[in-house]
Amino acid sequence: PTAAAAQSATPVPSPTPFAIKDGEPWIVYQWLQECGADGCDQQGLFLVRPDGRDQHLLLTTAPAGGPDWSPDGRRLAVATEHADGSGEIWTLNADGTDAEQLIACPGAPCHYLGAPAWSPDGKQIAFQRNLTAAAPGNEIDQIEVIDLTTGATHVVAMPPVAGSEMAQFVNPRWSPKGDKIAYARMQGGGFQIYTINADGSGDTQLTSVGSS
Repeated sequence: PTAAAAQSATPVPSPTPFAIKDGEPWIVYQWLQECGADGCDQQGLFLVRPDGRDQHLLLTTAPAGGPDWSPDGRRLAVATEHADGSGEIWTLNADGTDAEQLIACPGAPCHYLGAPAWSPDGKQIAFQRNLTAAAPGNEIDQIEVIDLTTGATHVVAMPPVAGSEMAQFVNPRWSPKGDKIAYARMQGGGFQIYTINADGSGDTQLTSVGSS
């Protein structure tokens, strides 16, 4: 099927009915659900009040992870994952309602999407996309950004296309001013922390963990 057809068939995440008033403080977290016949990779998103009350599952359909609050605290960006490994990036209200799909990953070369991160001005979301690498049997992860007004995406940081090894550029996070993105890079060894300008320029390594 075409990407459009795959996206139209995507089930909308269903919220667990729980009243949340505007302005209430909540903590969202990702919890590995109990292991079953399909293994231990079923991720659940939960909400809990700062005092520990009213813990509840946020979504009842596809497993989801990587939650991030919008700057105004009213919406969440999450990554869903289906049994076949495909998934999407969604935004939704704090009670799980009004879910909106932003990006789909309908199949090869895209494997999955993850780690959405809202920009400080609320106008963009950075995320990671896992793709089939040029070398057979390998995969790469790259950092992309979606404009929430236009829906346009662009690549901010990516491994060399001709790379012969698995490479991961993952877990993007914005600087407070929104002009830079920090991310973790693994390529031929352990993970290091990098920063890059939001336009993809000025890639800078910050750490040298495990280097001689």
